Amino acid sequence: MLTLENAIPNIPLPARYRGTNILNPIYVIKTERRKHRKSHGKISFVELSKKIAQNWNNSDKGVKDFFKELSEKDYERYKSDLKRSKDYDASAARLTADNGIPS
Repeated sequence: MLTLENAIPNIPLPARYRGTNILNPIYVIKTERRKHRKSHGKISFVELSKKIAQNWNNSDKGVKDFFKELSEKDYERYKSDLKRSKDYDASAARLTADNGIPS
């Protein structure tokens, strides 16, 4: 299981997250759609987003720095994946143009 501690070893983990079993947010993304759930009505989306923004603004510098570094590393991974995909598409197009015979 990928945890924040072993996801990106060169980024220091904030003290409040050390020793927890929080999954790495980069690898938790699910690709399938979830089933529709009826809203509980306890909190609206607007109130929820305001609460999340307030918690983010009140969090300490170490937590913000950690997640900013994590997002930078994920963006680098995204760029390399995109480049690899474009390289693959270009080589596949060359093979198709040459009737499958590599040059």
